[in-house]
Amino acid sequence: MKQKIVVVDDRIRSIIERDTNEIQLKRNARFTYRHAIALSLVLVVVWPLPLYFSGYVFSLYIYSLWVGLAFAWASIAACVIVLLPLIESRVGITQAKKKIAGAYISLRQVRRKCKLQQYESNLRNPNDENGIPQSKKVLVAGDGSLPSLRALSYANTLFTSNSKPKI
Repeated sequence: MKQKIVVVDDRIRSIIERDTNEIQLKRNARFTYRHAIALSLVLVVVWPLPLYFSGYVFSLYIYSLWVGLAFAWASIAACVIVLLPLIESRVGITQAKKKIAGAYISLRQVRRKCKLQQYESNLRNPNDENGIPQSKKVLVAGDGSLPSLRALSYANTLFTSNSKPKI
């Protein structure tokens, strides 16, 4: 279909590409499931059965070698499982790092700009004392107990007086 239709708009092209990708993913999933089940059966059932039915008893050296090989196999598999996705997606990780660094730099610039604007507004506003804006509303949590009522009373006296609040 892609070869026969010369002029295809972007919407149809994206549908075609998505459909072919979904079909390929389904094929890959079936392949993976079949081989995972087969490999599991071989490693868990087929391989140990002759050892079990032979009645052979491992010596300490052979058993240590067997356990060492299993440990090495598991360690290598763990390294591949952890490191291979990082290696395969190193380009994307690098791009993400650059975007995060750029966002961090622009965020720092925005914060500097906001601090500068706040400083300038504090200089222009005579109601502020030492760069601390005076609040018009204060939220005090209360549950009806005596300490919460005292906190409400203290906040009321603290913020209704014209004196500078004590911090």
